[in-house]
Amino acid sequence: MDINEATAMALSAERSAAHMTIKRLAEESGIPERTLIRILKGERDINVIQIARACAVLGLYPHELIEEAEKYMERSGREERAAWIAAHPELVTKAAKKGDTEVEQEAYEEQP
Repeated sequence: MDINEATAMALSAERSAAHMTIKRLAEESGIPERTLIRILKGERDINVIQIARACAVLGLYPHELIEEAEKYMERSGREERAAWIAAHPELVTKAAKKGDTEVEQEAYEEQP
C-alpha cells in the first residue's frame, strides 16, 4: 500500500464518519466531484492542496489525515509480513529470540 492509497482510505473513512456525501465534500472543498471519486478509488494521486481543502471541510488538520494514512500503511505492512511468514514457515523456524547472545543463537540454529 502506498501513501496515496492510504490517504484515500483515510479520507474516505473521515468522510463517512462525518456523514458527508462525496458530492457535498466535492462542492464544499472545491475539488471536482469526478476528481474526488477518482482519488477515493485510488485512481488518481491526491495533492497537498486537495488534502488541505478536504480537511478544512471535515474539520481536520492535514497532518491528522496523513497520520491516519500512515496507520493504514503500518497495519497493511504488518498484515503483509504475517502473510509472508505464514506462507514460508520453513524460513523462519530458526529465528532467535530477542536478547539471545551469539552463543545461544548458534546453539539454537544447530537444533534439528
